Amino acid sequence: MTRPIAGNRSKPIVVVSIPRRLQIPPKSQLARILKARAANRTNPPKPQPPQPAPEAPAPDPKILHIPERLRDREPLVAKSFIDDDPVFKTGDTARILGVEPSRLEKWRQRDQGPDYLQYEKSGSVRYEFSALVAFKAAHRVRPSRRPHPGRRR
Repeated sequence: MTRPIAGNRSKPIVVVSIPRRLQIPPKSQLARILKARAANRTNPPKPQPPQPAPEAPAPDPKILHIPERLRDREPLVAKSFIDDDPVFKTGDTARILGVEPSRLEKWRQRDQGPDYLQYEKSGSVRYEFSALVAFKAAHRVRPSRRPHPGRRR
């Protein structure tokens, strides 16, 4: 970008913008940077003395005997907090099946497609993972090994 000098119109001034990362820092900041660099060159960091190894944690005491009154409180079967059959929204289900979400909506309107959950008339729709696996298995096509009668070789 050029601008003419106010008094002299024949010589334009060229204004150059310097990228921010190339700009020179102010003198006070530059002095601090140069002083820190010089200090690092003349005084290399001293090696740290070796520190003693931390003590190993004490082993947990083993319980050899559980009182009878406490044995009754322990459940016989461990509770599982893992959901074995998660549910998915329409978008996630479409990705799993490899179709568009609109295709799932059409299948629901036509009473086709995988089984789904809907708690109210116009509530949100969720698909169980087991229903998706069953739907994919029911629609798996296994080509036969024998040649087709109408096909020529």
